[in-house]
Parts: sequence; structure tokens; C-alpha cells
Amino acid sequence: MKRYASDGLVFYRFASLEALGLNHGVFTRSGGLSEAPFASLNLGFTVGDTPERVAANRDLVAAALGVEAIVSARQVHGAGSLLVEGPRGSAGPERREADILLSATPGLGLMIKQADCQAVIVYEPERRALAVLHCGWRGSVAGAIPEAVARLAASFGARPKAMHAGIAPSLGPCCAEFRGWHEQLPAQFARFLVGGDHIDFWRLSVEQLVECGLSRENIEVSNICTRCSAEFYSYRREGLTGRFATVCAL
Repeated sequence: MKRYASDGLVFYRFASLEALGLNHGVFTRSGGLSEAPFASLNLGFTVGDTPERVAANRDLVAAALGVEAIVSARQVHGAGSLLVEGPRGSAGPERREADILLSATPGLGLMIKQADCQAVIVYEPERRALAVLHCGWRGSVAGAIPEAVARLAASFGARPKAMHAGIAPSLGPCCAEFRGWHEQLPAQFARFLVGGDHIDFWRLSVEQLVECGLSRENIEVSNICTRCSAEFYSYRREGLTGRFATVCAL
């Protein structure tokens, strides 16, 4: 990934998606207006921060990417999707539930909030169709990635072989200890164990994308663990904390 700074905000971009012209950024916790324990670019309304500061932080992100509006939803660790065709709810608490946002409308910043869970970008440049999804362990079990790929194909005629994907900073195999995995995860997830009770959810997501028809060479993984990197909010590391975000726009 490439690291950028703009007016105090720090964010990363996937080199492969940037080469395709996709406007996007994985924003760190730096450069915002929130105070501890949410300092400083908290983008989540539901963690205890003041709504005014969160809205102002979102305006900073929109300005950094040059987008018309930031669009987000209430994430519930599932595989529900929302087709975004215009601005909605960017300045206040989310009222729609969805863990997958899809769009073919230029100028809208689709936002996925994170604090250890994955955000996965899926982009089909031929059809100019975009999906960005929230995928923690529950999302992996629910099939959020296959659902996003299927919705892109059904809604926009996107072809999996033409899709490109990026897996944003999230809990890495170094820190993804999951002691109850054998009770809460499907048995086939055992192949992603990396010793003891740690699971490589990055590799799991790559394999799910490949099984959906994406070419392995079209998938880029950040390889940045949010618990290890103080640049990002981490629920595992801090408990009460803010939310950083992955934002994408056509």
C-alpha cells in the first residue's frame, strides 16, 4: 500500500486499485477533531463520541478525497447489502442496516467503519461498478464476500474475472486469536489456522474471493495488523476506542 497525507489526515491506498483510477483511502486515526479516547479522526457515531465531531471528521475525509458526500450504513456483522445511488445519511447516525455498499454512481464516498474487522473493496473497472464491505469473523461465516461479488454481477453485469480487490488493514494472523473457533466457525475454516488458536482471516478472504471467480493476481492484501499498528483504532488493543474507515468512490 502507498501512504499519503493531506491537511493532517493520513491514509493508505492500494497500488493496484490506484493504478485503475479508483479514488479511495484507508484513513488512519490521525488528523481529526475528536478527543480521547476517540482521538482523533473517529468516524463512528455509535462509540460514544459527540455527533458533531464525528460529522466534522467525515467532512474532512470527504474533502481529502474530493467526493460529493460520504455514505455509510449501520453495520451489523451480516451480509445485507445496500445499493447506493445518491447521498443519504452522511451527516448523522445511520438508519439503514447493511454490511455491503454497492454503487455505480460517481462522486459518492462509500464508507466502511473498522476497528479490527476487515474492509474489502471489490471493483470492476469495465462496468465501473464498486462494492465495499465490512467483514469480521461473523461476516466471513455469513458469506459477505460471495454476496458482494454476486450482487455486483446481478446489479451491474460485472464479471468476477474482471474484478479487482483490496483487503484493508485489520486484525492479522499474529493477533487473531480465536479460542472458540471450533464452536463458532465452520469446520472448513480450520485450514486457515496458523498455530494454536490464531486464524489467518486475510488468507481466508483471499480464498473466498478466488472461489468467487476473481484472479488471485487481482487481489491485494494490506498486511497491516490493526492491533499491532498504533496508526489505527483497535478494539482488541483498546476496548473503548473510535472507528477508522475505508472509503471508496468512483
